[in-house]
Amino acid sequence: MLEPIETLRVAEAFQQDIGMGTARLDAGTRTRLGVGVGDVAEIRGKKTTGAIVIRAQPDDEGKGLTRIEAMIRRNAGVAIGGTVRLGKITPPPADSISIAPIRSGSAKRDLGPGLEQFVGKALLGRPFVSGDVFLIPGAFLEGSILVFRVELVKPETIVQIAPSTLITILDGMVMD
Repeated sequence: MLEPIETLRVAEAFQQDIGMGTARLDAGTRTRLGVGVGDVAEIRGKKTTGAIVIRAQPDDEGKGLTRIEAMIRRNAGVAIGGTVRLGKITPPPADSISIAPIRSGSAKRDLGPGLEQFVGKALLGRPFVSGDVFLIPGAFLEGSILVFRVELVKPETIVQIAPSTLITILDGMVMD
């Protein structure tokens, strides 16, 4: 993580942010970190992950918090009301990413043709590290939200999904 670093309290994401891989930061925090809307922030709790920076709502200005969704909180190992350390990073584009769908108590299922292309478009620009869990808004399987875990990224650091990233969806379902 690059300096400067901000320590912020974690708040619940807004409904419209769920599945988007974002962290809401107020104007003062963005200025101190030197990040703009659309930049990537490294988020450190018990674990490290990344999120795309977006603007805080006016009511959150100056409150020293970041609004991050449940998946990012899980990836960072932090709960609502906890604290995270944030800093600006410029992740390299991912050469490749291997992901596996998570579905408790389920056998292998056919997720259908063209899923890699759909996933690639949905994840374009998003940061990931091995072990991250994420959902894709609008992706459902048998009426359930489809959740994935990142099994491997190359290079092995926080990376950003690029148009050239090779996306592999592993066979079978991992049990969470």
